[in-house]
Amino acid sequence: MGKNIHYSIIDFFENRMAQHSNVASCRPLKNDTEYVYEIKRLRFGDTVRVWLSDHYHFNEMDLYNRPREIRAGDYILIARPEAQDHGGYSEDNIRVGKLADFMGSLNKKEMWKYEPPSDDEKKERARNRSK
Repeated sequence: MGKNIHYSIIDFFENRMAQHSNVASCRPLKNDTEYVYEIKRLRFGDTVRVWLSDHYHFNEMDLYNRPREIRAGDYILIARPEAQDHGGYSEDNIRVGKLADFMGSLNKKEMWKYEPPSDDEKKERARNRSK
């Protein structure tokens, strides 16, 4: 595996980070085989790392073999849009999920505990925005 992610996905990720209200900065870390970013969050004044994984099926062995930069409190982003949805599970206080889940988790101090809004909550928010 490694850096088998289309450049447009990297551009899209970096643009989303530049627009996120809780991201002060986002910079790639030097890693010859993987895409790993360091993100400074405004609200919490902390730094988290995210690995843009190119795995299609992410499993426990992949978690174990993650880049050394990723540790408790960080995030593994399944960056391939066609990849299997992993439902935002977490293990070892490291959350694994897709981009929408990651965007929401950036607003939670303990990112691995993030729970995305239910369909009913999403509908309610949409109704409130349209008023």
